[in-house]
Amino acid sequence: MRGTRIITAMCAVIIWRKDDTHKQLLDGFEGGQLGEFLFSSGKVAVCDVKLPSGERKQCNSLPEFNNLIIGYMK
Repeated sequence: MRGTRIITAMCAVIIWRKDDTHKQLLDGFEGGQLGEFLFSSGKVAVCDVKLPSGERKQCNSLPEFNNLIIGYMK
């Protein structure tokens, strides 16, 4: 359509424990999980983020997880 623009809005919510052993990145509109970091039994158990492009990315540490979700916080 001529002269029509589609604007996409994103709202992301981060829920985390104070000790940083569990973080979740959630879609604020639809409630789906966009990413999760879980440290359990002395190791990273889960580290996964769905990037804004739709690609799923695995990670290996909390700093890496934080770097991947920064795109949602801009």
